[in-house]
Amino acid sequence: MSKFRKLALDSIEYALSALASEGVYYPKVVVFGGAVFAPALEKVGEAIYQTRDIDLLLESPADLDEINLAFLRFRRAHPDEVEVVIKFEARMLVPLRKELFPVEFVRPSKPRVQDLFRYTYHNAREELGKLEIRSKPVVVHLAKLEDSILCKLAAGRKKDTDQLRRILPKLNVDQNYLRETAKRFGVSLLPVSRTKL
Repeated sequence: MSKFRKLALDSIEYALSALASEGVYYPKVVVFGGAVFAPALEKVGEAIYQTRDIDLLLESPADLDEINLAFLRFRRAHPDEVEVVIKFEARMLVPLRKELFPVEFVRPSKPRVQDLFRYTYHNAREELGKLEIRSKPVVVHLAKLEDSILCKLAAGRKKDTDQLRRILPKLNVDQNYLRETAKRFGVSLLPVSRTKL
């Protein structure tokens, strides 16, 4: 197991254990976004890709409200151990004393992006690993590379498109799938159209 995979799984296990301590349990989570690019770059022999956090998808966007309350309760019980970052479309648990990635649960607000994220969740096939959280199994999947690219583009943040321009030439991308899925969900490939895929 690569160093990145181990650190990613340890980080996810910590966040899910925090949720479970507050009575919140999910049998499946999907890693998407920048954290998907690290294993993909490793497969083509590139150096370790640096990501600042682990983005997770859940089956239902409504779960973010439950996560929010659980993280805040966990933070109150462990004020020196974690910080909780609340954003409009995400909740992040940031470990303060452990060498772990912050873990961010994301819920997009735009309906078309919600559809893409839901599709990405259900289309994830590659298994990053299995965890046991309070004696219950959790399967951690990696989103399909192309779906993660589209999620980044759909978010529309400049830092995401800049990142994609840098790494896309190094990734083994199924161009036909990328174009067809982008069209299906109304995601513009224009921000990276000059990038050699």
